[in-house]
Amino acid sequence: MLRHLVPNPEELRRFLVKSENLVVAHCLTLLQQQGLSFTERRRLIRLLGEAETALQSLDPRLKVDAASRAVDGAGLCA
Repeated sequence: MLRHLVPNPEELRRFLVKSENLVVAHCLTLLQQQGLSFTERRRLIRLLGEAETALQSLDPRLKVDAASRAVDGAGLCA
């Protein structure tokens, strides 16, 4: 008989925070590459913003603003 383990909510939250942090780091790394099309850059910036929003909802104490830095660094915003 298989038993379904109920995950510890704090462990689950830590896992999700770590996962979203990896997404943020990966997007920032890719955004530094030359030769990205406008569409690829826009998609990465959108994904970065979504990951930051998820991080903020997982832990409101976190201050995340990499998407705004990525947009400024990409020259898409003044």
